[in-house]
Amino acid sequence: MVNKVKKQLVDKETLRWKVNTPQLLKEILGNNGMAILFQPMNIYKDLLAELAERASKLNDPKLNAIMCRMALYEVSDPFSKDYDAELTNKVIELGYRK
Repeated sequence: MVNKVKKQLVDKETLRWKVNTPQLLKEILGNNGMAILFQPMNIYKDLLAELAERASKLNDPKLNAIMCRMALYEVSDPFSKDYDAELTNKVIELGYRK
C-alpha cells in the first residue's frame, strides 16, 4: 500500500523537472576554465532566444509549457523582474493536460 501511495505522489504527470536555462548558461560561462566556450554558448543562447520568440508566436500549449519549464520565457525565469510563478505553473499545467 505504501508503494502505491508513493507512486501516486511521484507520478510522472505531476513531477515535471524545470531547468533554468539562462542561469545554467550563465554559470557555465562564468566558470573561468570555460572561456573557450564563450562564443559557442552565446550563439546557443541567441538561438534559444529566437526559439522562445517563435514559440510565443505559435502559442501552442505544450510548447509554451516546455518553454516555461526551461525558463525561456521572461515570465517563467525566477531571476527576471517579470517572473510570475502562478502564471508559469498554470501554463505548465495547461500544456500537460491530457
